[in-house]
Amino acid sequence: MLRSLVGSEMCIRDRFAGEQHKMMLCVNMACEMKQGKKCAQCAHAAVGAWRKAQMMVKEGDDQMRNSLWWWANMGQMKIALKAKDEPHLLQLERQAKEAGLCCSKIRDAGKTQIAAGTLTVVAIGPGPESKINEITSGLKLL
Repeated sequence: MLRSLVGSEMCIRDRFAGEQHKMMLCVNMACEMKQGKKCAQCAHAAVGAWRKAQMMVKEGDDQMRNSLWWWANMGQMKIALKAKDEPHLLQLERQAKEAGLCCSKIRDAGKTQIAAGTLTVVAIGPGPESKINEITSGLKLL
């Protein structure tokens, strides 16, 4: 059995056990970011979501413990998707939170290509593919 930062134990009764777990990186396409900037913002969002998931585990969230274990040990799938604009990103974040999923919202510092405070990426997950697909299935790949 593989070991991870969330420990080697998992709940066998988890209803999402064995299901693919993933993280979706929803990118604000209304921002004029070059490809490298998009990649950096996605990296910030992925790390932010992982850190939030770790905090949820520390606070006793057993479902997140299981999701994080599956995600960390089964490939750490991350998929970048196109979101229309900031309101669209905020809608996706709201839906994800309502579904009990971890989210990380990234606002740029404004030091290079875009204005400070611009919402660039929302990461959703890690979480069960079925729950994440309910929110992101209509988005196109970046």
